[in-house]
Amino acid sequence: THNAVRKIFEDSKGNIWVGAASTWKWGGISIYDGNNWKPLDFSDVYANKFFEDSKGNIWVLSLGKGVFKFEF
Repeated sequence: THNAVRKIFEDSKGNIWVGAASTWKWGGISIYDGNNWKPLDFSDVYANKFFEDSKGNIWVLSLGKGVFKFEF
């Protein structure tokens, strides 16, 4: 989504989550599954932290946009 990588996180399934941003207003989240990149529709999110809960859900803490939960 952007070439300025800010955070990288590997979940328990081996997916790589990448948070990228040039400023706190412009960024995005992409997931790499080992074969393909999947950009998520969050081009205005600066992902500050990634966490995985005990159910495998991914939580993304952002700067200025709140908290996002991805259920799998």
